[in-house]
Formats: sequence, structure tokens, C-alpha cells
Amino acid sequence: MTLSLMAAWNLRGFNSPDKVPCCKQFSKKYNLDMLFILEAKVSAASSSDPWFSANHDIFPCEASFDNFALSNPDTIWIKWNSLKVNFIPVFTSTQLIHELVYVGTIPTCNVSVIYASKNFEERLLLWEQLLSLADGIVLPGIILGDFNCCRYPHEKAGGNAIVASKMTDFNNLIFNIGVHELSSVGHYYTWFNQRADKPIHIKLDRALVNDAWLSTFNNTYFWDCLISSFSQHYRSSPICAFYYKLKDLKRKIKTKTWASSSRLKQDLDNLSFEQNLLLSRLQDNPTDPILNATLSFTNRCMADINHAWTEWISQRGKASWLSCGEDDLKFLYARINIRHNVNLIKSLSTPDGILTSHQEIKEAAISHFQNLFNSSTLAPNASHSIPTGNSISVDLIQRLTSPVTAEEIKSIIFNAPATSAPGPDGYTFDFYKSSWNVIGKQICDVVFSFFSSGFMPREAKATAITLIPKKTHADCISDYIPISLCNTFLQNNCEDSC
Repeated sequence: MTLSLMAAWNLRGFNSPDKVPCCKQFSKKYNLDMLFILEAKVSAASSSDPWFSANHDIFPCEASFDNFALSNPDTIWIKWNSLKVNFIPVFTSTQLIHELVYVGTIPTCNVSVIYASKNFEERLLLWEQLLSLADGIVLPGIILGDFNCCRYPHEKAGGNAIVASKMTDFNNLIFNIGVHELSSVGHYYTWFNQRADKPIHIKLDRALVNDAWLSTFNNTYFWDCLISSFSQHYRSSPICAFYYKLKDLKRKIKTKTWASSSRLKQDLDNLSFEQNLLLSRLQDNPTDPILNATLSFTNRCMADINHAWTEWISQRGKASWLSCGEDDLKFLYARINIRHNVNLIKSLSTPDGILTSHQEIKEAAISHFQNLFNSSTLAPNASHSIPTGNSISVDLIQRLTSPVTAEEIKSIIFNAPATSAPGPDGYTFDFYKSSWNVIGKQICDVVFSFFSSGFMPREAKATAITLIPKKTHADCISDYIPISLCNTFLQNNCEDSC
């Protein structure tokens, strides 16, 4: 199931018109479908004014909901793109809006938006409300916002020590409703008292999710691994540290059992059986709400797994296009087998005879191309002088010697083919594109480090050599051409230097 992107932002007042462009830019940058504005400080009278509402719209086709009538000024204003999602409020209070999110006519998840009171007694009431709501949640659920409370002593720096009982109540709530805190990226502390003489920094904002959320939106595991790996600090050069993080991420990903073609097919068959069983039961009781809700959820799961299975096949078929239909899948399966058969070197004809073992073929190929491409050693008295050629114009010298910018680095990555063959590290441009919001700054820092120091570790320069047949019936070593697959990081640096 695909998750609609959402965010909560404590604006500390949404009355100022200059904050609207910031929210629009923020929503556009992260492709948000939902934005939860905390501490809006907007009155119920203002929100009912058509002119005020029109000038505070974030999305082109916007719908919204708020608790302005219950709480002022510490209010919550929920805005969403009505073309993508829809909200059905379930419970509203001074500190909480709990709603059911629909995509089309299908309920996808429960969302609880929090702006907790600064008063301890009022927060206890919020904890009771969340505990009561948790009993009726069977869909994926998330609780996010400003909780105005810490979980651990190290989440506060400066000021008086936190009272243990206040943290205990919050942690008891998290345990009792069975939720987990999602990993975060960016600044650790989310609140600052704006004082230089006695500064206080606290982590008050977080997102809590239930087990159904983790199992349904299972790519959460990837993001947790990504954030965990790239939050580590290494005492080495920026490039070496970056590659240590890539290795750590790959190790974590490999420990998880991911879906294979056979597993996806088995899951699809099981869901198909369950779907048929539900349809049979609905013939006798077509208006049963539980049966209809279960069937709706099963249909969504089938659609997601079928999409994943199709993607798995198309990736291995190396096809850049795919239309719907069983015939296309059969074609792609055939294409996989054909590519494997054509690219497999079964034997190799050399002056020493016909080689058939993998080790012999590898050694013969390495020896051939080393002799072909490696230049002979120059004589001690050989001249190393290079003849002078045409000089570039003065106006181009400044452009060639100007520092590389973060915008140039991002442009190169996002304009590169997403699914191009990776190098030895296994990471494609698609990985860097999808994770740019998390590791983009580190990528730029690594590239800057290379251009300032000129140092590139061996693992970053590693390449994978593959032999591509020049003709259909390749027989001898001269019938193959070597292709060097560089790491995406090295390709990015090479393009920056051009």
C-alpha cells in the first residue's frame, strides 16, 4: 500500500500572510498531500471568513478541518489535497484531532494530530483520550505532533531537570497502546527558548505508529535503517565515512528477508483464495460491514503485491516499458531467459585451446585486456614532454575552476538514469534520488571534500568489469568488449569535474 505523505509543523501562529508561501513551498518540496498546522492561533471567526480562508489555502483543491471552537490560541488546523485524500474526523478535543484517512472510498489509516498542553494535568487527560481511542483502531495508525513532553532525560539540554513522573506517564501511554517511535532525521532538539544566556533545547515533536502501520507500510524498515546508518559518526575522511555508512546500510538491508518472485506469487495466491472465500460469504450476507471492510482491505493488498510482482519481473527483464496484461509478463519472463542465455560465456576459444571452466575464462580475459590496454614501460631516457595545443578562452577558465555547488551535484544526480546498472557497491542513482532528503547534505559534503583534497579511497574507485558480446555467436575473446561499471558516487564526481 502506498502512503500519502503528511507533515506536522508548529508555526506558532498562522495569521501572518508571509507564512502561507512558506507552507506552500514546503508542501511542494516534499510532495505533501496533508499538512497539520500546530499552534495556528486562528480564531473560529477568522476561519469562517471566506476571504481569510482563501488567502490561507496551501493546496490547489484544499479541504480542511480544525478545533478552533474548542481551543484558542493553541489550535490545530488540518489541511489536505482533496484530489488525493479525504479526512473523516472521529474525535476532536482541545489537544487532539483524530481522523480516518481515505484514498478514494478506501480507508487507509488513522491519524491522530497532537498539540499537547503545557499543563501537566491537561496532558494526563490527553493520554487518557489516546488510550481510549487505541482500543478501536485496527487500521494502520500514527500519532504525531508536539507532545510538549520528553521521554528520556537526555532529550533536554539546559534548564532544570525533568521530573521523572512526567516522563513515566508518557512512556506508560506508549507501552499501553502498543506504539513505536519512528526514527527521525535532522535536528535532534525541536524546541529552543531563544535565550543566549540560559539556553534550553528540548525534543518535543515525534511520530508514534502501531504494528499495523509497520507491517503495511513496510518500507518504514528501509528508512529506519537509512537514518540509523547515516546518523553514525566515523573518525575518518568524509569519503571513507560515507562508504562505511553505505556498507552498514547494505548489511542491515541484507539481514531482512525481502520479497522474491516465488514469495510474492505465493502471497498473491493466498490472497486470491481469501478473496474468493469472502466473496462467497458475501453472497449470503452482502451488507455485512465486517465482511465488506475485510474484502476491501484484501483487494488493496492484492493490488499492492501484484504491482510489486510486476516490478520484480520488469526489472529482471531490463524492460523500460510495461503495459498491463498477462501476455506482457510472459514476454518479460522469456526476455530474462534470452538475456541470460546470450550473455553467458559457456566457452572461449584461445590460442591455447578451448576453455570451458569459469576460472580459466576469467584468467584468459584478464590477461588479454591487460596486454591490450596497459602501455609498455617507457625507456629511462624517453621524453615526457607534451606538445602545446590550443588554449581555452579566458572566459571559460573561470567556469572550469569555479567551486562545485550543491545545486550542480543535485542536478547531476536527478538527471541521471534512475535504474542504470550499479557499480560494485550496488547503489543506483535511484537510491540517491529517493533518499536525497535524508543524505543529500552528506553527499554534497563528500563531493566538496574530494575537490578540496583530491583524495579518493580505493573502494570508491572500484569498478566491476563485464564482457559484452559484439555479435550473436561470440566465440573468441576478441568478440567481446569490456564495460566498466563504476560506483554511482564516482560517476557523480567525474561529471562534476567535466
